[in-house]
Amino acid sequence: MLCECKWKEKVNAKKVCRELAEKAQYVQWNNEERKESLAVFTKNFSKRIGEFEGRKVYCFDLRDLEKMVKKKHLNT
Repeated sequence: MLCECKWKEKVNAKKVCRELAEKAQYVQWNNEERKESLAVFTKNFSKRIGEFEGRKVYCFDLRDLEKMVKKKHLNT
């Protein structure tokens, strides 16, 4: 999984994923066998996506993280 964190508002996930895909070329690890997925963390999105060039994309903003933390807190 390749991840990018942006402490910005109105982030376009597709643009970030394009940059991540370029950076992925420099990661020398199981290149022939690996299955890549992408994750973008930000304050909020102008546009979310679920897929980029055949890779699964996970988009998380502050609200998503808050929900996860509250849910985990309630389950402990």
